[in-house]
Amino acid sequence: SSGINAECITAGLLTELTTDQADKIASLTEDQADKIASLTKDQADKIASLTTMMTTKLDEAREEIGQLKRDLSSSQSKIAQLENGTALFHNETKIGIEELKNNLSSSQSKMAQFKNETMVAMDELKSELAENLEEKRAELVNATSSMKNESEAGMEELKSELSNDIEDLAAKLDDISWPEGSYCVLGSGGSCPAGFTRIQGYIYTIYTASSASYLRAATFGDSSIGCRRGCSYTGTNHNADLKIVSCCK
Repeated sequence: SSGINAECITAGLLTELTTDQADKIASLTEDQADKIASLTKDQADKIASLTTMMTTKLDEAREEIGQLKRDLSSSQSKIAQLENGTALFHNETKIGIEELKNNLSSSQSKMAQFKNETMVAMDELKSELAENLEEKRAELVNATSSMKNESEAGMEELKSELSNDIEDLAAKLDDISWPEGSYCVLGSGGSCPAGFTRIQGYIYTIYTASSASYLRAATFGDSSIGCRRGCSYTGTNHNADLKIVSCCK
């Protein structure tokens, strides 16, 4: 950058010389010319060295400017490629969005059509179910009525058969006769069969050693055996009761 500045300064100084200044240089006296010519070799060498340095700096500056131009050109190329890629991506994205919109619209249309078809099918199914339900209800009512009639007829028939069986059993019971001879049977029901005499006897407060160990209560028709104080009584003075009812002939 220092070489660029030197070149710019030199060019500026040269271009800024006015016509008047050029005339003054031309009118220099011989004395002044001699003084200029008498510049020492050391000063000339310094000027040459300075000129060489400035030339080198200018060359470096030119090289840096060239490199900057090349970098700028490469950057501009990359920017152009990026812009082209961005434009392509934008176009592809736009096309993709349009395709998605179209697909979505088509899907919505298909969904609406499926919904309508489903509703129609549901209505038809409801109608068929209602008709089948009504038919089944009517069949059930008829079957129930038929079963009721058959059941009533069967019950009447069963009642008739049972009545006949009862009459036959009663007739058979009337025909039953007790064996001949003299004997007794335990009485039951508070009365004795025809031809028998009811005879009963009892013993109360029969002493036992232990009601729990030596006595078990039981009933035989109208006859019974039991504990006076209950068979679970564990105290002293255990007493039992015995009652016998018989029918004899």
